[in-house]
Amino acid sequence: MSDPVHLAINKVEVIILINSFKITNINIDKLNKKIDEFQVSNQLSPYIFMNSDTIEELIKIAGYNPDKVWGVMEQEGVYGTYKGNKIFCDEEKGFGEVELR
Repeated sequence: MSDPVHLAINKVEVIILINSFKITNINIDKLNKKIDEFQVSNQLSPYIFMNSDTIEELIKIAGYNPDKVWGVMEQEGVYGTYKGNKIFCDEEKGFGEVELR
């Protein structure tokens, strides 16, 4: 489901689509595809929001390396990055529910 967000930047209206979706098992291919689609349609990289259980599962699959999830940066409230995109923990989301914005 995509909900448009309207931003006025220098009197030019920019529409950003927020993309929310749910995965029952961590499917890296689906996650990568959704990130790529977001980048193409919005012409910018998303912030990724998911709950701590989903983040932990992603860590198990993706591992710890520079382009994957690498732990918590408490000063920014960021769990890490995935494909260069910051991951934020949102406990309001259920397991497997991901929001890109």
